Amino acid sequence: MKAKRLMLILLCTTVVGAFTACGAKSSETDGAGQNESNVVSEVETNDGEADEENTQIANPWVDCASMEDAVKIAGFSFEVPKQIEGYPNQVIQAIENDIIQVIYDDGTNSIYIRKGAGTEDISGDYNEYEQSDEVSIGEYQVTEKGNDGKVSVAIWNDENYSFCVGTPGMSAEEIAAIIEQVK
Repeated sequence: MKAKRLMLILLCTTVVGAFTACGAKSSETDGAGQNESNVVSEVETNDGEADEENTQIANPWVDCASMEDAVKIAGFSFEVPKQIEGYPNQVIQAIENDIIQVIYDDGTNSIYIRKGAGTEDISGDYNEYEQSDEVSIGEYQVTEKGNDGKVSVAIWNDENYSFCVGTPGMSAEEIAAIIEQVK
C-alpha cells in the first residue's frame, strides 16, 4: 500500500514539474490584440507516449509602417479607405506572399479589411449567423453574414484574390460604401 502511495506521489510530482517546466510562455500579440503562445508542452501518459497538450503556431502577421511596406511583403497591391468614420486608429499588417489586412480601431471596436492570394475565405470568422445574403456590390458578388439586420462579415473574390470586411455590425449600406473603395 505504501509503495502505491509513493508511486502516486512521485507521478503527481513529475506531472506538476513537467507543467511548471513547460509553463513558461512567450506571448506575442496579433493584430486583433489577442495573445498567442508559441509553447508546445507534452505530458507523458501512463502508456509512455507523449500527448501534445497545447500547440500553437507563431504569429505570422508583420506590422507595417505603410501600405507600401505591406505590398512588398505580400507581393500584391491593395487599396482601402484612408479612414473609416468613427475609427481613427489604423494598423497595417501583412503575411509574406499571402495576405494584407488593415485594421481600423476606435479603442473599443475594430473593423478589418483583408485581401489574400487565392479565392478561399480569409475572413477568419467562423461564427454562426442568423442571416446570410448574396448581394451585388459593384462588379462583385458578396456574401454578407450577420444578425439583427447588421452585417458582421462580408466575403467576396475575383479570379485571383479573396477579400473580406469584418465589423462589429454595420448596415448593408455602410458595408457597401467600404467595399466600393477596396481594390
